[in-house]
Amino acid sequence: MEHPLTIEVPQTGDVLTDCGRRLLVFCATDPSYLGYDVPGVGGPPDVILPEQLDATNAAMRAFAFKTDWQRQELIGVRLPQLHPRLIPLEADLIELGDEEWAGLRPRVVAAYQRIIEPHRGAKHRIRAVAASKILHLKRPSLFAIVDFRVTGYLRAGQTDPVATAMAVTDAIRALGRHGGNRQALARCAEYLRDRRLEGRPVVMTQVRMLDALIWMKATAMYRRLWEALDWAPL
Repeated sequence: MEHPLTIEVPQTGDVLTDCGRRLLVFCATDPSYLGYDVPGVGGPPDVILPEQLDATNAAMRAFAFKTDWQRQELIGVRLPQLHPRLIPLEADLIELGDEEWAGLRPRVVAAYQRIIEPHRGAKHRIRAVAASKILHLKRPSLFAIVDFRVTGYLRAGQTDPVATAMAVTDAIRALGRHGGNRQALARCAEYLRDRRLEGRPVVMTQVRMLDALIWMKATAMYRRLWEALDWAPL
């Protein structure tokens, strides 16, 4: 039976259908869920840990620009912008009120700058996608993943990596807060928690669910999979 949860995308006019069931397919088929989402979150809230760099490496192993993310000098780097007094552990990009977000947004910018700026002039700089994957593990409800397919779909690309990261962040926030999308995301989260993968409940934050849905929408492999399963296109 189809799980009829839908997400409306105001930026494109698309309606993403059957979202709960498709998110379960993503978690079961994409190695990044068990290799990145499950083991990567945790530890001190403002320090990059070796296992978090390993999880980022695992999630990005198909990328050609390996030097962007296999950066041992990032291990142990302190991100003072992420201290819980500055950004609460429970901060949620979708749930924050407008005034709360206006207060936290400069700290999110500063966190991106802390990772990206020291390497800006290097031969192999750190791009927004790698920085976002590390930051997502530190605050999985706040930092959206700036995947190139997500960036393209949301028409959020900028010439500067920090500006790109923030354009995607703002677009994901707008998407999550649009219409009935928050309610649909809450129901998707409940649907996933009732399922298990490798003995664990399936857990995704709202920003991660939106990232995964857009990534599947923009990926040919999933278009072929829906066709083979005789499911409607996403």
